[in-house]
Amino acid sequence: EDKKCDEVYDVTGNFREPAWVEAQLPRQENHCDCGVFLLEYVEKFLTTIAQSPPPSPVKAFKRPSWNFGQRDMSAKRKELHRLILDLGSDED
Repeated sequence: EDKKCDEVYDVTGNFREPAWVEAQLPRQENHCDCGVFLLEYVEKFLTTIAQSPPPSPVKAFKRPSWNFGQRDMSAKRKELHRLILDLGSDED
C-alpha cells in the first residue's frame, strides 16, 4: 500500500514521517559503481519528473522506464569524464 508523501509537514506544522517505497531499481553488481549508479538514478528520476510529473514524487520510482544496469556503467563513466573535462575547459 502506497502512503502519500507529497508534504513533509502536515497541516498543523508537525513533521510527518516520509513514506518508504521499495522500488524495483537496477542494482550494481560490484563494489565500485555505487556513485555512478546513484548519479544515473538521480538523472532518471529528474528526467521522469520533468517530462511527466507524477501525482507524487514517490510514484516516479515505480515507473518501469529505468532500463539500465551494470552493462551501462562503463559508458556512463566515460560520459561523466567528458562532462567534467568540458566543465573544466569552460573555466579557461
